[in-house]
Formats: sequence, C-alpha cells, structure tokens
Amino acid sequence: MLLLSILLNSLSGLGVFLYGMRIMSKSIQEASNKKLKNFIAKSTNNPFSALFLGITITLITQSSSITTVMVVGFVDATLMTLKQAIGIILGANIGTTITGWILALKIGKYGFILFGSFAIIFLFSKNYKLKNIAKIFMAFGLIFIGLEYMKESIIPIKNSPNFIKLFQLFNTNNFSGIIFSVFLGAFLTAILQASAATIGVTIALASQNLITPYTAIALVLGENIGTTITAYLASLGASKNAKSTAYAHILIKIIGVTIIIPLFYVYSNFINYISPFSNGIKYIPLAHTIFNVTNSLIFIPFIPKFILLLNKFIKIDKNEQKSKIIHKKLFESPFIILEKSNIQLKKMNKLFLNSLNNYNSLLNNKDLKSLNIILKNEKKLDSFEEKQNLLLTSFVNYNPYNNSIIDIQYYLKLSNILESMGDYIASLGKITKKAYDNKIYFSESQIHKINSIHKKIEKVAFKISILFENNKNKELIIECKYIINKNNKILNDNIKISKKNSIDFIYSEILAKYRRINRHLLYIAEILENYTT
Repeated sequence: MLLLSILLNSLSGLGVFLYGMRIMSKSIQEASNKKLKNFIAKSTNNPFSALFLGITITLITQSSSITTVMVVGFVDATLMTLKQAIGIILGANIGTTITGWILALKIGKYGFILFGSFAIIFLFSKNYKLKNIAKIFMAFGLIFIGLEYMKESIIPIKNSPNFIKLFQLFNTNNFSGIIFSVFLGAFLTAILQASAATIGVTIALASQNLITPYTAIALVLGENIGTTITAYLASLGASKNAKSTAYAHILIKIIGVTIIIPLFYVYSNFINYISPFSNGIKYIPLAHTIFNVTNSLIFIPFIPKFILLLNKFIKIDKNEQKSKIIHKKLFESPFIILEKSNIQLKKMNKLFLNSLNNYNSLLNNKDLKSLNIILKNEKKLDSFEEKQNLLLTSFVNYNPYNNSIIDIQYYLKLSNILESMGDYIASLGKITKKAYDNKIYFSESQIHKINSIHKKIEKVAFKISILFENNKNKELIIECKYIINKNNKILNDNIKISKKNSIDFIYSEILAKYRRINRHLLYIAEILENYTT
C-alpha cells in the first residue's frame, strides 16, 4: 500500500511538473514569436553568432527540444543552412542548462504563492500581454510545486531496506554501473521527451540521498543523450539536411558522453572540487553546464568537417522522403509552420510560372518536352497542395485556439488557387497536343491572339510573384487588378467571336482556360490586398 501511495504521489508530482513546463514554454513562445523569428532571421554562417543565437532562443523557450525541433523545421524549409543549424544546436545545449539551475534553487515552497498570486492577475486582467505574462509565472509555480511534491513523496522510502537495495543497482563504483546509469538516464529522457523532467527527478532523488552524487552525474550524462530523440522524430520524412541536423545533435551528445565516460571519476571529482557534494544538489546543474559548455566549445571549430562527415554517410531513402509524418513539437512554434507554408507557396508559384513559360514553347515550337515539364509540374503542384493542407489542418487540429487562423486561411486559399492554375495549364497543353496530333493547326491570326494574351497574363503573373515577397505594395496590386480586368474583357470578346468548326472550338477552349487562369490571378491579387502580415 505504501509503494502504491509513493508511486501515485511521485507520478502526480511529475505530471504537475511536466504540465508546468509545457504551459511555460508555450506561453513564452506566444509572447515572443515575432522576436524569435527576428532572431533566427539574423542567423549567420559565423558559428559563434549561431551559438549565441541558440543560447538566446533556448533561454526564451526554456526548452532545448523546442529549439532543435525549430531548427530541423527551418533547415527542412531551406530557411537555414546546416552550418547555421549545428551552431544553433550547440548554443541550445548551453542554453538548456539554465533550467537545471532554476530547479536546483530551494524555492519549491514558494510554488503555491507564485501560482496563486499570478492566477489572480490572470483571472481578472483584461490585458492580453499581462495575462500571458501571468501564465508564464503560474507555470513556474506549477514546476516548483511538482518538483517539491516529487521530493516529499519519496521521503518515506529513504529508510526502506528494499528500496535501498533497488537504488544500489545504480552503483557507479565500476564501469558497468556507470554505463547502466547513463543508459537509464538516456532511456527515461527519450520516453518523456523532456530532459528538464528527468533532471528534476534526478534532483528529487539526490536531495533525499537515494542516489549518490556519482550516480546523479551519470544520469545527467545519459539525459543529455536522451533529449536528442525529439529532434530525430521531427526529422522523419524531412530533407537530407534536416536529417543531418538531427543526426548532428545525436552525434555531438554521444561523442561528448563517450569522451567523458573513461574520465568519469576525474570529471566527477572536478565537479566536487568546484561545488562540494556535501553542500547540497548544486553539483547536478553544474555537471550539466560544464559538460554542455565544454562540448559545444570543442565542437565549434570542427563544424565544417563535421558537415562533410554527415553528408558522406547520411543517405535518404526515396520512399522515406515521401513520408507524411509531422512531429507535434513543430506545432508548438506557429511561426515555423507559417514559414514552411510560405516557402512551399513560393515554390508552387515558381512551378506555375515555369509551366506558363513552357506552354508558350509548346504552342509556338510544338515542343513535346515542354508538355512533359508541364505535366510534371502539375503533379508537383498537387503534391505541394496536399502537403500544405496536411501541415496546416494538422496544426489547427493540434492547436484549435491559436491566433494564426487568418494566416492559415491565406496559405490554404493561395495553395488551392496555384494548384488549380497548374491544372488549367496542363489542360491547355493536352488540348494543344491533341490538336497537333489530329493535324489541326491554328491560323496566324489565332496564334498571334493567343501569344498576345499569353504575354499579358505572363506579365501580370510575374508582377503578382513580386507581391508574394511584399504585399504592401498597394500601387502594384491596383496595377495588377487593372491589367487582369482588361485581359478579361479581351478574352470575353474573343470567345464570343468563335465559330462552330473544329479549329475554332479548340481555339475557344484555349481562350476559356486562359480566362480561368486570369480570374484566378485576380483572386490572388484580392487575397494579397486584404492580407496583412
């Protein structure tokens, strides 16, 4: 009965702790999404700048897992190079150590005061920013309440002979005991996907002297390896560089721990020298900090060679590239989702422009290679729209009360329109090929009119592509709408003149497709006009 009570109380404390971590991280991100985006935009190929950036982002998010998942997402979306990503990950490894120091502070008894006082502000304030700040401090309160509850729940087992025997399994007096403790730390962190949680458990056990300082340090080393699982899961189905980013994170931690293990007692005694084990549990965050700072600084000069190694050994299976796995950690950073959507939208627009250009080549030069390119582009556009829908609808399902609904609708609508225009150009290509196969040729006058309208539509399509980069250019939007409306009148007039013989029917059908493309360009112009970033 005592065992069940201890287990339930410990799990309850862990649950409150994890919930507090989740709320705190989410609230901090909501309060600083634009700042995070600006920080990442300033990332350079200078490894020390990237290192500082990684530290800063992790201090803001209070989670190295979120930082590394963000980085994997940005690399996958081609917003960041592998070199930048590895630098940021090294910084994240340093930034995450602050959490251990916070947990080591003896302020658990103030958790209720922290939670309760800021809960009043949260409940009665009407200011959104103030409410969000209150949520952050309420979350801190929950973290300390959970940690304190875990500590208190295991007090009864301190003098239990059975439990003393159990914890003797973590004996680090020999090499196998060290390896076992490291493995256990890695395994538990991989299961919980939160190194802060397992460090919290380690602190709770060490504070009651249920594990030795050497065991605690070995567990912390393992926890450093286990935390890499989150980035790995986020990289499933991603690009080669995104996978390389996740593998870099794993290898950096494994190599660092592998170097420390043979020197384990030297390292542990060095920690004891700086922060004596008899002076409380501050040696735990200290061990965590020294390992990560040293490991990161050692790796920085070798980033270029490390990238060459990753590129040489990491291969992507073609079937794996088509995976539709989206890791839920990505959804905790809305601006990553929106940036990925923005990148995909621009790729779709480039495919549409490429198809438009290739249709001109098919029409005038009877170039069937151009038709093949158009049809391939159509399939790519279908795939991009499917990915876009999956990404954004999954995000909404995961976080239905997010404040990015307008952005999501914007990307969904534009993706759908670009995919439809790709279909229309593919139809134009098939109609034209069918005419040529049946020895049906357009008159010089008809070719001239098609080319004329094609140039007009291509011109406005290129102008609209500029608006994808900057939709605040209202004069350009007005100009685009004017050209589109003028094009529409020309198309309507030409379609009315069409006759009943076969060539005029095909000619009329081609003009009708152009009219649909023209109307869809108008829809895009209107969406861009009304969308504010």
